[in-house]
Amino acid sequence: MGSVFRSFRCVALLSFVIVFSGSPEAQTGTPPVQVMLASPTGGVSTRRPALVWDAQPGVVYYLVRVMERTTTTDNWVTAAAAGCGAGTGTCAVMLAHDLDLGQIRWQALAWNTFGYGPWSSTQEFIINAVDPMAAPAIAQSPGGPLADEWVPFQWVRVPDAVWYRLWRRDGAGVEFERWFRPSEAGCVDSEACQVTITPYLANGNGSWKVQAWTATGSGPWSVEKTFVVTLPRPATPQPAAPNSTTTEREPVFTWPATPHTWYYLLRVWVGSTFTDRWYTPDAAGCAPGTSTPCVVRPDATLPFGSVSWQLIAWNRSGYSEWSGLVTFLVVDQDPPTITATFAPMPDSGGWNNTNVTVTFTCADQSGIAVCTSPVQVSGEGEDIPVTGTATDIAGNTYSKTWSVKIDRSAPVVHVFYPREGSRVPASTPSGQTS
Repeated sequence: MGSVFRSFRCVALLSFVIVFSGSPEAQTGTPPVQVMLASPTGGVSTRRPALVWDAQPGVVYYLVRVMERTTTTDNWVTAAAAGCGAGTGTCAVMLAHDLDLGQIRWQALAWNTFGYGPWSSTQEFIINAVDPMAAPAIAQSPGGPLADEWVPFQWVRVPDAVWYRLWRRDGAGVEFERWFRPSEAGCVDSEACQVTITPYLANGNGSWKVQAWTATGSGPWSVEKTFVVTLPRPATPQPAAPNSTTTEREPVFTWPATPHTWYYLLRVWVGSTFTDRWYTPDAAGCAPGTSTPCVVRPDATLPFGSVSWQLIAWNRSGYSEWSGLVTFLVVDQDPPTITATFAPMPDSGGWNNTNVTVTFTCADQSGIAVCTSPVQVSGEGEDIPVTGTATDIAGNTYSKTWSVKIDRSAPVVHVFYPREGSRVPASTPSGQTS
């Protein structure tokens, strides 16, 4: 058996510092990979089973999360305490308390001096025990012919039940179990328990049964009820919006939900090119039983201009017809930008002494229709205005004015002393002014 290890009744990861004294070869240089769980699976009879997973080299600690009916515990154990300090073979540990009867779910992750690895997948097992005094559950519906794949499962409340275990097989042979607390089945006080299960029922013959569990153990299974699903193809979904103009390049698409749909296919056309995206009703926010419309926002940026879209629905009985195309226009309402460059460049004071050529650069997300051609500025002055204008394909316009300084005149020097005709020493310095 594995070692008993310590449990912390919380869900937060613990932060701590560890001085690792193992050999350098044991350290991988990277965080651990995903832990692979081994056992238990299925049913076990002990309330303290060994939890077993594959070892990894270089791991210092493992965190094992155990989810019971009444609590969730985070349990840290060293690799050495789990019997896998060498990083090979399997690790095995036991909790220090008796687990709840019924369904147990657990997962694990590994830690080394380089960080955490990802969580493992969740594995389930059942701690079996029988309560000979528990009353049998009574399955009520569905039963007989069904014209709908989305139906609630209903049964009669069992006194003292803390768990209900529901088993189902549909016409496609999809078989699974689900566990529900009385609060999840809506029958803590009510006599009628009811749940809805996905995936939806497929065409054909199916059956189901339910079993109540008390704190002492399981009661007998109910009588197995049978049903037959005759599933029609879904109706054609009808696009709603967008349907006219929008400034959004990542718009929201909406449409009314259609009965019996398991998947919607959204096809978006730009010219002769299309992109497809599949959505379940749940992903589109319009699961069966709700009155909300389907709403999705594809992760794609549309170009400006005309865009079309259409829908088709699917379930196990086949496809609906394609909807008609709905066209909308993605319009650009943002003005373009314009910048200017000057040749030759002015001096540090911003002045030129020759003609200046101003060249404009225009930009816009929808494209530029008109950009002012280069302008040659002549004349002379401190604030000679130069205006450039940009117009994008959508018709948005933006203008900006710059000032150019041109000085073509040579400077004038006035000499006040010495006066003209005066005699000065030969050593008097001379110079030029520009």
